[in-house]
Amino acid sequence: MICQNAITKKGLGESQIHLEQMILAIFIMNPIMLNQYIVNDNWFELGIHKIIYSALKQSVVDKHLDMYKVQELLEKANFDYFNKIMDSYVSSALLDKHLSELEENYKIRQTAIIMEQLSLHQIEYPTFLENIRQIEEQTQYIDTLVEPSPNDIFDEITLSNQSLIFNRLSNLNLLKLEKNTLNVIAARPSVGKSGLALNIFNDLASTNEYDCVYINMEMPDRDIYRRLVSMNTKIPMWHLEGLEKCSKEGALVMDCLLSFKDKDMKVISHPMEINSISTVIRNEQKKGKHVIVFIDYLGYIKSSKESNDRERLGKICRDLQIMTKEYDCTIFLLAQINREGADNPTVNNLKDTGKLEQSAHSVLLLSEIGDYDVNNDVQFIKLVTGKNRESLKNGKMIMKYHKKIQRFEVSTEEEAKMHKGGKI
Repeated sequence: MICQNAITKKGLGESQIHLEQMILAIFIMNPIMLNQYIVNDNWFELGIHKIIYSALKQSVVDKHLDMYKVQELLEKANFDYFNKIMDSYVSSALLDKHLSELEENYKIRQTAIIMEQLSLHQIEYPTFLENIRQIEEQTQYIDTLVEPSPNDIFDEITLSNQSLIFNRLSNLNLLKLEKNTLNVIAARPSVGKSGLALNIFNDLASTNEYDCVYINMEMPDRDIYRRLVSMNTKIPMWHLEGLEKCSKEGALVMDCLLSFKDKDMKVISHPMEINSISTVIRNEQKKGKHVIVFIDYLGYIKSSKESNDRERLGKICRDLQIMTKEYDCTIFLLAQINREGADNPTVNNLKDTGKLEQSAHSVLLLSEIGDYDVNNDVQFIKLVTGKNRESLKNGKMIMKYHKKIQRFEVSTEEEAKMHKGGKI
């Protein structure tokens, strides 16, 4: 989690240090839990961790951390170490497990001390038994949560504008894709899942309501920008090669690129781990807008702890789903479907892991209508909602995909039926 070269303590193992860091990382990202869990400072064996935990407890204001207060309570070296812990992502779902282990380790340490005192005849046997009993009675527990009032519940359930609002792709508003959810876009290779994701990314960024980040792990950076420029200028991608800035179309491209700077949209093109993704989200949150992250795609997210791909991808899906709640963000995750789902895909055709369907709030499945013609610029795409907790399951939309300019547009079944070989 964090390099320990600068932290040494006789008898303190790396596993204990790592455990304490994970617990602190959860509390830092979920300050409300500091008031829900009663933790003895002495359970932390490393002195700096005791100091940080105490500072956190004193800095909770209205369910949030007062970072100025934290910095005031910590010396510079301790605050630098605090920032390193804060940069690590740990799922809050594991807090109970980690606290139980922390408490058990503390009891083992205390028991060893008492046994040594007995062996050295520093205490009598009855005192030894009493001390052991007191150690066993020290337990971690969750404090009684504050029950929300009827007014609070009413405000929560009637809260409006919790769905993402689309602009040019207004038909997607019918899907009622909720904020703070994990949404999957899945298709066979070359069907258009990256194309649709980039169109959604571009469309949501154009509303100026959201801070949009596209994490590209599959294509060169230039390919992403070529697609974005083509869909906005309607200049075919192949025509961008060798284009002069002084030409009419070159000026149009430059205007388009400058417009990207006026929107909260960012493209990041390199492989990432879960920790890196969480850091990106936290940095974007500072801008004050709801953060929407696109990850292209699931199979390229790096991880090395799990023994096989199924376990690795399953854990990644769970972590991303939890991240949408902890970090107040929305995630679109691209994934593949297997060959059996080429024509009429269902959630059962999702490739690599069953955890993907369980973790996702919605699953958008894409398939081509009719036979693909490499000479035809237009391809009709069927979008099926294989899963959607806020809208109809198995809902269907028809979209027209202009491949040369990477632009998706709303279409109809009638238009698709007129397309050569089109079958709905």
